[in-house]
Amino acid sequence: MDFIYGLPIFDGFSSIVIVVDRFSKYETFISASKVYPFEQAARLFLKYMVKYWGVQNIIISDRDTKFAGRFCNELFKLMRGVKQPIRVHLRMLPVEAACTKCDCDRAGKRTKKWEDRKHGDVNFKVNDAVLAKLSGILHNPYHKGLVLIYEGSFKVLKWVGIMAYRLEFPSTIQAHPMFHLSLLKLYHQDEEKLDRGKSHQEPIGVKASYNKEVEVIHAERSIHRVGQWPRHEYLVQWKGHP
Repeated sequence: MDFIYGLPIFDGFSSIVIVVDRFSKYETFISASKVYPFEQAARLFLKYMVKYWGVQNIIISDRDTKFAGRFCNELFKLMRGVKQPIRVHLRMLPVEAACTKCDCDRAGKRTKKWEDRKHGDVNFKVNDAVLAKLSGILHNPYHKGLVLIYEGSFKVLKWVGIMAYRLEFPSTIQAHPMFHLSLLKLYHQDEEKLDRGKSHQEPIGVKASYNKEVEVIHAERSIHRVGQWPRHEYLVQWKGHP
């Protein structure tokens, strides 16, 4: 905080009280009619600084220690009169609200910028071939590194609501056919080599099916191992086979 006096009179003011924030270097110039004693300087400081910036922890001035002590005593006396400490704890200062809003807006724009790079407006039509992400929906006994992220392709049967689609699943896949848009991806088939990109591994969630019919079960046993679920084995006689 500094004082400049002896300036040409303009609009009845001939002095300036300068207050500079030590960290942000934000400057505040307060017009004054003359060189104010500590009482008037404290009133100006309360009106133009404490009102918008709150109570400062450290105030540095070029005046002597007597002026600084009297200035601080007068400032705290005025603050007790307006109950400034209570208002500081009950609400946010205007400058804090403005800075917080700017930071939130900046963070939101930055997040939107990076999100838009990876996502766009994607809409599927009926009978389109899509890939579905089944790894996060169905139970998978294998490690996630050994399982395909997207399975398919599947045909789109219906557009449900705004962000969901109904797919046509074969009878061997035990999964609900409704999928959110974020779990689908358009399937691009290679026209020259139709088998390129197709996986020969069965999708997760496929229920066991046999092309033989059981005639009789001769024996059954359970294998128990430490730390594992018991495994059941059956001795089966297939119909039409020895």
